[in-house]
Amino acid sequence: MNVTGQSAVFGRRKEPHTVIIARGNEIRHFTIRPWVAAFVGSALAAVARGYLLATSYLVLRDDLIGATTARQ
Repeated sequence: MNVTGQSAVFGRRKEPHTVIIARGNEIRHFTIRPWVAAFVGSALAAVARGYLLATSYLVLRDDLIGATTARQ
């Protein structure tokens, strides 16, 4: 083992991602866990995909309705 007590087999330990917000004399900080960031990113991607699919559905439906009324 190393002097620090960590095994060299697993590599170095990474520092957690920390967000620090400072306003005047008030300081706030919080850490972001990787799985939370992945979950939020996936949720945002799913919402964006749903938005685009709904928009394309409405555009295509409008074209189909317009083509149907043009035939009559």
